[in-house]
Amino acid sequence: MKKVLKIVLWSITVSVFIAALVFARFYYNNKACDKLTINIDYDSQGAKSDVFLTYEDVRQFISNQFDSIEGQPMSLINIELLELKTKEIPYVLTADAYKSISGEVVLNIKQRRAIILVIDRSGFAYYIDESGDIIPKRMGFPADVLVCNGRIPAFKFYGKNDNKTFKDSIMMNTILGDIYKVAKAIDADAFLKKEIAQLYVNRKSEFEMIPLVGRHRIVFGTAENISQKFDNLLLFYQKAKDYDAWGKYKTVNLKYKDQIVCTKK
Repeated sequence: MKKVLKIVLWSITVSVFIAALVFARFYYNNKACDKLTINIDYDSQGAKSDVFLTYEDVRQFISNQFDSIEGQPMSLINIELLELKTKEIPYVLTADAYKSISGEVVLNIKQRRAIILVIDRSGFAYYIDESGDIIPKRMGFPADVLVCNGRIPAFKFYGKNDNKTFKDSIMMNTILGDIYKVAKAIDADAFLKKEIAQLYVNRKSEFEMIPLVGRHRIVFGTAENISQKFDNLLLFYQKAKDYDAWGKYKTVNLKYKDQIVCTKK
């Protein structure tokens, strides 16, 4: 008798538990989302990004794409689609979303970090970020980054050729790939990041650089042996500092292997 009673009680307990789960799931699925929380991380690899994207931008974008997230039943909110659409914003690097049991939808965004502003020969300007992706320049949101101009073809990214395959192709096979490599090396060095103010691409598709301190021009050449060239430049600056020679040179030429050729004023 006791054994039968235990089985009955166990069955009732299990049934009540299952019923509670079913009710909770039904309640949750029909519960309206009462809050959309957007978090934007502007830091990338330990460096602070310039702001291109605001919370209001994201809310407006979501409103245009989904009408509204808040007020919708939780069961009808497609988290994967929300992430996918948010990644279409050109300033977004990653987007991760989830639903909380309390009826909140949380969207975590990581913004892209620009490392160089490119101005092509037609005057069109855009950024390259630390991952080598092209992002548009936004009016009213300037970035404090290195500038590159000169003999750079006009690729027209944000017109009929606005697709990743096209962008990846030109980054791999044109001067933009070289610009990215040089900018990436400058961005990785604290001194160079402060010292190099501008890159210029000349008629030979070679780089010249304008420093922030000093009245000389740096002739860098092609995007080959980048690390060695910058090591030579840092060595030159150290020696020039020791001999108080920062202002004595007109050009500092790094084109030649294992040597620095300087022209005095």
